[in-house]
Amino acid sequence: MRGRLRAPVPGLALALALALALVAGAAAADHPDPSAFDELQLLGSSFEELGGYAPPAGLYGASVATLTQAGSFNGLVAYQAGGANRIDAQQSGEANTAALAQVGLYNYISLNQVGSGNHALVAQGGMHNSAAVEQLGMNNLAQVLQLGIGLSVIVNQTGNNNVARVVQRN
Repeated sequence: MRGRLRAPVPGLALALALALALVAGAAAADHPDPSAFDELQLLGSSFEELGGYAPPAGLYGASVATLTQAGSFNGLVAYQAGGANRIDAQQSGEANTAALAQVGLYNYISLNQVGSGNHALVAQGGMHNSAAVEQLGMNNLAQVLQLGIGLSVIVNQTGNNNVARVVQRN
């Protein structure tokens, strides 16, 4: 069938594996195990909300990513596949990590981490998702997963040792 995704999007498995390793590995000692996000491995293989089809060929592209890091030992992983996706990420301080992934259409992510030892894993999926994660302080963990259409998340953590986990589906 034309347009049907039969296998995961090339590079997605690697990007997500790196993202999970980046966030889980750095945070494993102090933060919960992100294994609740095993469905991340399925991102890109098929979306019910998209009818199981890849976005139309004309909608690929128009992706914008602005990643800014200041400080030392910060790490960012980003992935975009669909059309008109956008990621704005900023990290300042030390040892902050963020793994961001978008697959569907018209997703938007904005991330701001200031401090040290903050970790964030954000993955979207369907279409018209939005997410904004801000962590100010030390050793904060934010995990967000959205699959579906028209979902929105805002996580704002200020202080130290905060944990936020959001899973949305529709």
